[in-house]
Amino acid sequence: MKMKRTGLVGLLLIVAALQVSCVNQKEKLIETLLNTAHLDHLYEEITIEGEVLGIIHIYAEYPDYHWIGDPSEGIACVDDAARAAIFYIRYADRYNNHKARQKAGRLLDFLLHMQADNGYFYNFIWDDYTIHKYYTRSEAKGDWWSYRALWALTEAVQSGDMFEPDLVARIDSALIRGLRNVLEQKQVSRDTIDFSGIPCPNWLPYGAAADLAGLLLLSLVPYYQSHGSKICFDRISDLAEGILLMQQKSDSFPYGAFLSWQNKWHAWGNIQSYSLIKTAAIADFSGYAVPALTEIDHFYTWMNRDTLLASFELAKDEQVVKILDKMHYSQIAYAIRPIVYSCIAAYEWSGDETYARLAADYAAWLFGRNPARMIMYNPHTGRCFDGINAPDQVNKNSGAESTIEALLVLQAIENCPPAQSHLNDYILRNIRKWPVKQ
Repeated sequence: MKMKRTGLVGLLLIVAALQVSCVNQKEKLIETLLNTAHLDHLYEEITIEGEVLGIIHIYAEYPDYHWIGDPSEGIACVDDAARAAIFYIRYADRYNNHKARQKAGRLLDFLLHMQADNGYFYNFIWDDYTIHKYYTRSEAKGDWWSYRALWALTEAVQSGDMFEPDLVARIDSALIRGLRNVLEQKQVSRDTIDFSGIPCPNWLPYGAAADLAGLLLLSLVPYYQSHGSKICFDRISDLAEGILLMQQKSDSFPYGAFLSWQNKWHAWGNIQSYSLIKTAAIADFSGYAVPALTEIDHFYTWMNRDTLLASFELAKDEQVVKILDKMHYSQIAYAIRPIVYSCIAAYEWSGDETYARLAADYAAWLFGRNPARMIMYNPHTGRCFDGINAPDQVNKNSGAESTIEALLVLQAIENCPPAQSHLNDYILRNIRKWPVKQ
């Protein structure tokens, strides 16, 4: 049999030929695990003041996956639009896909529409498309949605000539306005504060939010690389040094993990190692890759052998670290993507394929390597279930966050041949039949 391409397609062709007796029906061959159908379903174009914008509906409910909003939040948000824009930009770049490029552009227009006069971004819109300005998770301030919008705008600026010059100019202006809030902040002293005996920096976002600091670095590092700003260099140093202070010892639990905020760790959005490796691309900060590799070598490897955690909380009493709380659920795709990104960045930094294999092991969570033994992402539909709440309890809704995070995981894996090969091997060994297309 002559294979048209290497990777998953060729392997599945061989398995289909050799193991046809192992399945109840002939499976439709898929050419890639990436399927944008459900994300495309969540995407909608709306018109505000004569301008066409793209939004992503935040929730889709099982079993028919119709859109639903939230009475406290609205129908769509910057947080999801930014992540979707990043995915579509990368998808359009790899496959020269016009529709993906158009969606990315419309989503970027939505982000620009949501930027406030202070340079930050509002998050949610209502079903009449008015901006939800006064909800705590939608205010224009330095928080997840604003920093994620800056990351998406940074990604757009780096995409070269993918977009029309007028849009690129508006994006560049918005990015500078947004980053100005960070760069022009009053210099803070590097004081520490104890939370249950754990010393934490007091100069990161919200005092000790290392996870937010990591997200912010994803815009600041490319900005410094293109502009060479000393004030940007100093801000990167402040944030990175604060993140380093949040790392725990590697010879006992939690095995070199970076805490997320204060004395707490949570899996979702915990992207510090990835950010530090990206920061290490700046010559003066090359040493920051070492502590990132420490977390991956010890904490991520330990979780891979033992069990994925959702969160934990620490306290220290007379140098003895105590675990106040350790949770295994809920497990979500948003917890997997930061780990996969960090492991792939470690592989790219070091050339050690151990990290690529570790990335694939975590990506396999989407395909049954999880406590529920459930295929969470269906390549026939592009849906990812919203989470695992217990070994026998899977949330079968498929909202924007889970869908986009799963696609970002698979996009990163398919851009890393050793990781893709390892994930393919897992799929071929463990999956005899995909969930039905429905």
